[in-house]
Amino acid sequence: MRLSNPETKIRWPFISNPRRDNVSSTELVPLSPIETDTQNQPKSTKSPEVPLSWTPWPLRKLIIVGFVICFVLLAVVLAILFGVSKHNRGLTSSKENLHYLWTYGPTAVLTIVAALWGQVEYRTKQLMPWKIMSVKPAPSKDTLWMDYISPWNVAALFTSLRAGHYPVSLAITGTLLIKLLIVVSTGLFILQPATIHDNNAQLMRSNKLDGSNYDPAAIDSRPFLGHYAAIAYHKDYQYGVNARYAYETLDLSSYTDDTIVEGMVDVFHANLSCEVLTSRTTIPTIKNQTTAHVRVNQSTSAIVSKSFISIKAPNCHVRFPYESKPYFALPGAYFANCDGHTALNWKNATDSWRPDGKNNDLMLVDFDMDYIMTAVYCRPSYEILKANVKVQAGNSSKAVLNFPPDNSPRKLAQISDFDILNGVRLATSHLPNEIVVSDGDGEDSTPLIFKAIKLDFMQTDELWKNPFIEMEQTRAMFRSVAAQVAKYRLFQSDQSPIDGKRIQPQNRLEVSLVSFVIMEVIFVVLVIITLSLFFTAPRGVTPRDPGSLGGLALLVARSEDVTSDFRRTGHLSLESLMSRTAEQNFGTQAQSNSCSGDFRISKEGNAQVQEIESLKTISWWRPISTTPVIQFIYLLAPIALIVALEVLWEKSKSLHGIADINPSEYIQYSWVYIPAFTMFLVSTLFLMLDSTARIFQPYSLLRRQAVPAHAAINTQQLDKVALHSLWDSIKNSHLATAATSIAVILGGLLPIAVSGLYTTQMAAWEYPVSVKQTGDFNFTEEDKFNGQTSLGALILNANVSYPQWTYKELAFPSLKIDDELIEKLSSRKSNNTATVNLRVPAVRAKMDCADLSYNTTFKHVKSIKKLEGSRDTLDDPTLPAISGVPGVQMRTNVHQDCDGKPNNFTWEFPYGYFGFMSSTFGIYQTNIMDCGAAWILVYGYADKELSPKTNATVLFCNSHYDTVETNLTLNVPSYTIDKTNPPIVHENTTKFRVIVDESNYGDRFLSGMQPINPSTPYSKTFDGFVEAMVYGIDGVPPNELLNGTRLRSRFEEVYGLIEAQRAGSQFRKNSSMINHTLPHLVGSLRDPHRLRLAQSTISTRLLEVLLGLMLLAAIAAIWAIDTRRTLPKNPCSIGAVISLLAGTSQVLNESVIPTGSEHLNDHELRKQGIFSGFLFSLGWWTDDDGERNFGIGIGQAQKE
Repeated sequence: MRLSNPETKIRWPFISNPRRDNVSSTELVPLSPIETDTQNQPKSTKSPEVPLSWTPWPLRKLIIVGFVICFVLLAVVLAILFGVSKHNRGLTSSKENLHYLWTYGPTAVLTIVAALWGQVEYRTKQLMPWKIMSVKPAPSKDTLWMDYISPWNVAALFTSLRAGHYPVSLAITGTLLIKLLIVVSTGLFILQPATIHDNNAQLMRSNKLDGSNYDPAAIDSRPFLGHYAAIAYHKDYQYGVNARYAYETLDLSSYTDDTIVEGMVDVFHANLSCEVLTSRTTIPTIKNQTTAHVRVNQSTSAIVSKSFISIKAPNCHVRFPYESKPYFALPGAYFANCDGHTALNWKNATDSWRPDGKNNDLMLVDFDMDYIMTAVYCRPSYEILKANVKVQAGNSSKAVLNFPPDNSPRKLAQISDFDILNGVRLATSHLPNEIVVSDGDGEDSTPLIFKAIKLDFMQTDELWKNPFIEMEQTRAMFRSVAAQVAKYRLFQSDQSPIDGKRIQPQNRLEVSLVSFVIMEVIFVVLVIITLSLFFTAPRGVTPRDPGSLGGLALLVARSEDVTSDFRRTGHLSLESLMSRTAEQNFGTQAQSNSCSGDFRISKEGNAQVQEIESLKTISWWRPISTTPVIQFIYLLAPIALIVALEVLWEKSKSLHGIADINPSEYIQYSWVYIPAFTMFLVSTLFLMLDSTARIFQPYSLLRRQAVPAHAAINTQQLDKVALHSLWDSIKNSHLATAATSIAVILGGLLPIAVSGLYTTQMAAWEYPVSVKQTGDFNFTEEDKFNGQTSLGALILNANVSYPQWTYKELAFPSLKIDDELIEKLSSRKSNNTATVNLRVPAVRAKMDCADLSYNTTFKHVKSIKKLEGSRDTLDDPTLPAISGVPGVQMRTNVHQDCDGKPNNFTWEFPYGYFGFMSSTFGIYQTNIMDCGAAWILVYGYADKELSPKTNATVLFCNSHYDTVETNLTLNVPSYTIDKTNPPIVHENTTKFRVIVDESNYGDRFLSGMQPINPSTPYSKTFDGFVEAMVYGIDGVPPNELLNGTRLRSRFEEVYGLIEAQRAGSQFRKNSSMINHTLPHLVGSLRDPHRLRLAQSTISTRLLEVLLGLMLLAAIAAIWAIDTRRTLPKNPCSIGAVISLLAGTSQVLNESVIPTGSEHLNDHELRKQGIFSGFLFSLGWWTDDDGERNFGIGIGQAQKE
C-alpha cells in the first residue's frame, strides 16, 4: 500500500503525549510498489560484482590503522610531556584558578576518541553473528539469538570471552580501557608547589660600588651603630653588609619571600695586617705613686725613658709621648705615621686627629699597673672582590657570599687604604652612651676605639694582656665597621640588569607519575587490541548494512525457508523462539554471477513444533533503564550531585578549602579519581537511557502510526555518534533520542569539567587558640639605667628591628602558646609563618605637656655663648657647644617655683632651626615630681630680622604610663610582631597606670641620644633627640615641627618609643615576680600554609549547569520514551527482528523487496524506489484466515 502523499513528515510529539496519541488509519491507495514488466512481474535489480564487499567505516583497515597511529601518537606526546615536566619541574606555572585550562585538554581529546571507538565496538558486536554464519552454519544461540548490543558491555565482555568471540572481547576491552583513560586523565596534570631553578635569569641590582662621591665629612655614627646593634643586641646585619663585607645588593622588590636569587656582584672587604710587638719592661721605681723611670726593651738597642716610648717593628718605627698614671691600666690607641713620630699628642688622638701623611697606621698599646706593655701594630688595607651573592627575598639579612677561586682584587681609583682607616676613626668618634659612661662615678678615659673593640669580649683583662686576642678583636671590629662605612658612603643607587640565577617557588603544572604510567600501559594495550582487530574484525560478511529494520529485511527476504518458521511468531517471547530453534544451525549463503545474485540465511534442521502462546498471555519487554526505580535514579542522581557540589563549594569557600591534605600521600589521587569515576558512572547511566531510546525509536514510531520507510525502517540511531544522532533526531522530530543525545553529549563533558574540580592550595586556616600571659609590668621596682635610650636610638636612627614584645611606643607582656602547637609549626619547611591575633593589654608612655611659648622672648646677640653653670640656663649634655657666631637669645619665664627662686631659662642659638630636649632635674636638684615637670623641649626658628617667622615652642612635660587594649598579631613560632599587621590601639580603653619618676634617669636618657649625622644642615643646633625627631624613622621635616600640635605629637612618638624599650627591659617581669593571677587569653591562629583541598568555582558551576541540563533532558526522555505495549521482546538479535518482519508476510514479499535488493546501499535503494511510497507500522494484523498476529506490516496496524 502506498501513501497518497509520500512526502508527509512526522511532526514533533511535543504538543501531544505520544502515549495517548491515537492516530487514525491512513487512507491507502493500492499501488504497485515497484515498476513491473509486461508480464506484470517485478524487475530484478542488478547485483554488484562483489556482493559481500560491505564493511562499515569503523572497521575498515585504514580506520583501524588510524586508531593505532592515534594511540601511538598520544603515548609519544604523553611521554614527551612527562619528560619536559620532569626536566623543568613542571610544564608551566599556573594559578590555582586557571589550571583547569590544562586539565580539560587530555580529557576532551580522549572523550572524542571514546565516541569514535564506540562505533568500532557497536559494529563489531553487530556483525559478529553474521561473521559466524559466514564461516559455517552454527547453533542458533550463536547466530540468530546472539545479542551483544543491549547488555551492559561488562556483561557482554564475559559472555564473549566464554563464547570465544574475541573480536567482541577486544572491542569491548578497548572501550573500557578508553573509559579508564578518561578517568585517569583527569589526574594527569596536577598543580604542585615546586622550586624552579632559572640559571639564566636577568636580575636587577639596586646599587653599585662607586667611591666618586666619598666625603669623609659626611661620615657619622650610623656605620658604628649597625655594628653595635649586631654585637651588643644580637640584631641581624642589614641587607648589603655583614660582619666582614659590604656588597652590592640585588633588587628583591618583585619577588615573593620564598624566592632565592643569586648573581655576581662587587664586594668591599677591609682588613688589618697586624703584628704583635713583644717587649721586655723593667719595673720602675715608684715615689709618691709617681712613675720615676720606665725602661721598655723591644731590642737590645731600644731604651726608652719615662718621657717617650719608642717601639720598633719590622715595618715601622714609632716614637710617641707617654704620661703615666699610677696603679691602673691605661689602654691607648694611636693613629700613627711610620716616620718615627705619632700624628698628634696621644690624649687627643681619637678626637682631634687629622691626617698629615699618606702612610698612616693604627697602633694599639696597653700598660697595666705593673707596666707590662702589650702592643699591636696594624696597617689597613681594602680590596674590591667579585662574589656570588645568594639571598632569599624574605630573609635578606642572611645573604651568603661565595668567592670564585680566580678572583682578581682591585681598588677604587678615588679611595686609598687611609681613607678607610679614617672612616672607621670618624665612625667611632661618638659611641653610644653605655660604652662611654664609666660604671663608676668618674669618666672612663679609655680611648673610644678600645671601647669599640671590647664590645663583644667581656673578659677585658685577658683581651689587653693577650696581644693575639687583642689583634683578632681589633681586626674583627675594623672589618665590621669598615663594611658599614662602605655601605653608607661607597655605594650609589643603580638599577642595571645583571645575569644571575633565580630559585623561585611556584605552583607548577606537573604530569602525575601515577597517571602517566597507567595511561602509557593502557595505550600499549590499546595498540595491541587495535592491531588484533586489524586482523580479526568482521568485514565483508554481508552485502549491506543490517542495522536498520529495512536493511535486515533486505538480507533475509530471500531466506524463505528460515522466515517461514517465524510466521505468526511476532508476539512470542525470546525464550519461546529460542526453544523452537534450539536444534537448528544457521549460516549465510551468497550467490553471484554477472547478471544476478542473492544473499540468504540457510538453516540445518527443522524447527521444533510448539504450541503457540495465547495472545492473552503476551508480555511486553521493558528494559531495566525504563523501570520506575531506574527512572527515579535518573532524576535523583543529577539533583544529588548538584546539591553535593554546592555544599562542598560553600564549605571550600568559607573555610578556604574542604579539608587538610598531606601532599606526600597517594591519597591525593582520591580527590582526582573519585569525582571523575562518579561522573563516569553518571554518564554511563545516561548512556543506558540513550541506548534504550535509540533501540525503541523506530518501533515506537511504527507503533504509534504508519510511517514511510525513510522515517522508521530505513534508519537507525545506534550507528551514529551522539552529535550525529542529535542532528538526525532534530531533523526528524524524534524527541526521545534528541533528549538522550543531549544528555550523552553533556555526560561526555562531565569528566572534562570534573578534571579541574579539585586542587590543592596553600590556604589560610583560622581557629581559636589559648594564649597564656606569662608576664606583666611592675613599676614599683627600682629604676636602673640599662641602656634603653641607646637601643631606642638604634631603632630610630639605624633602622634596627624592634626587640621582642615591643612595637613603637607600645610594650606588651610576654605570651605563650601551647608547646605542642609551636613545635608543630616550627617543624615546617616553609618560610611563611603562622600568625595569632588576640586582644592584649599593653603599656605606653604618654606626655603631659604645658606650652610656655607665650612667655618666650627673643633678642639679637652678636656672639652667642654657652652659659654653663648659670642658674637661669638649661644645659643640654648632647647639644654641641657653639660660640662666637651671631644668633638669638631666647628667654622663657616659668610661673612656677620649686625652690623659692625665679624660674627663668635662657638659651642662645645661631640663626635657623634649633631644638633640644633637657631634664629639669639638672636645674632644681630636687624631686621633679613636686615641680610637675620632668622634661623641657625647645624647638623653633630664628631669622636675622626677628620677623614673625621667628618663633619657638617651649614644652614643660611630665610623663606617665597608660594601659591600653590592643589588637596584636604575632608571628609564630617566633613570637615576633607581624609587620604587615601592626598593633591596633583601642583608644577608648586607655587607663592611667603610673607616673614615671625620671629623677635618676634624665641625664642618662639624653646622653644616649647622641647626634649621629654631622652632615645635616642643623647638626650644630639640634641635639640627638631632636635630630631623631627630624631624621630618624618616620621623621618629620623641620618646617612641619614649627606647628605646635605636630611637634607635641612627634615628641610623644619618639619619647614613647624609647620608653617602650625601658618598660620592656626593666619593668616587664615574669610570672614568678608578679603577685597577681595572670589571665589566659583567647586568640585566633591563622595558619597560612595549611595545604587545603579547594573546589574550583568555575568547574563547580560548569558541572552544575551540565547536570541541570542532563536532568531536564532525562525528564524529556522519560516522558517521550514509550515502552508500554510496544515490543514483546528485545529486538537486538537477528531472530527477534525476523519474527517481527515475518509475522505478517507483507514486508518480506518479493513484490516489496525485489531479488538483488540486498546488494543496494541506502542511496541506491532510494534511487530505485525500493520501499518508496509504502507506509509501515507495528501492531496487530488479521490474516486471511482470520487469525491475529503481531509484527511489522504495510498499512496501519491495529493498536490492540
